[in-house]
Amino acid sequence: MFGLLRLLLAAAVALAHAGYSLGPWHLGVPAVVGFYLISGYVTAALIDRYHQGRQQIGGFYADRALRLLPQYYGYALLGVLLWVVGVRSSFLAVTPTGGDWLANVFIVPLNYFMFTGQDRFTLVPPAWSLGAEIQFYLLLPWLTLAGQWARRGFGTISLAVFVLAQVGWLNTDTFGYRLLPGILWIFLAGGMMYRQREASWWRAWLPAGLAAWVWLTALLLWPGLRQPFNVEVALGLSVGLPAVAALARLTPRRWDTAVGQLSYGVFLGHFAVLWLWPGLNSGERVPPLAYLAVIMSLAALSYAGWERPLAQWRRLHCRAVRCC
Repeated sequence: MFGLLRLLLAAAVALAHAGYSLGPWHLGVPAVVGFYLISGYVTAALIDRYHQGRQQIGGFYADRALRLLPQYYGYALLGVLLWVVGVRSSFLAVTPTGGDWLANVFIVPLNYFMFTGQDRFTLVPPAWSLGAEIQFYLLLPWLTLAGQWARRGFGTISLAVFVLAQVGWLNTDTFGYRLLPGILWIFLAGGMMYRQREASWWRAWLPAGLAAWVWLTALLLWPGLRQPFNVEVALGLSVGLPAVAALARLTPRRWDTAVGQLSYGVFLGHFAVLWLWPGLNSGERVPPLAYLAVIMSLAALSYAGWERPLAQWRRLHCRAVRCC
């Protein structure tokens, strides 16, 4: 029962990009960490229910593509339109090359903007995290086939990269928050909570959650430990691990599912709303309730316009590609 949580996380990302924060802390980073955990849980459930076995990998990839790409390309086309009419933004700051267009089409290259400068032409700025998620989707079926020891091995290596980044031995922002080598273990932790769903609630999250709380406490007490975004990542884990473990045990409700359907559009579409908001270039801050209302209205239109019809088409005509 993750629908309301997903919408709240998407709203936090949207508010963060509008200039709102948790005191000195970035509001969107803990939300993205929460999305990683939910994605890991839901994807593990999807593979377990519908896509076990090597012959099902193609169906899994098709399902994920049909879930992620239609709305993304819709909002990317909106970004193209805004670029054409001359919207000014640091994310639309250069004349695009062929490589820039391909990066926006294939999404995964957007995850490496810190090396390529791709964020100077990104039609949907939050899509860098979709690039990380897509890489996880590409890898997970093979880790599942290889068994739990492969998942544990890759997860342990990823956790080691993450720890080195959190203490500043590697770039904390890059390897402790954005790139798959440092965040794969977070996705896998979400999947582990799915596989432990029959166990007691506390066993599903306590070890990692307790470690996250200890690390968060240390960061708050000793400022010398802080690196860019490591407080926010620790907060996202400290809250996200118990929240996902608890919500996974609740019976899904229709209202929760309906609310959750708006989250993806809110996540993808809020920059377009910011780019068009009157007076924003003069330094004014958008009023949060009006801003969220506009974004959610746009998300409802994009869901009703093409996401829901496509989901219905999948259920009716694509028995081999099943969704959770």
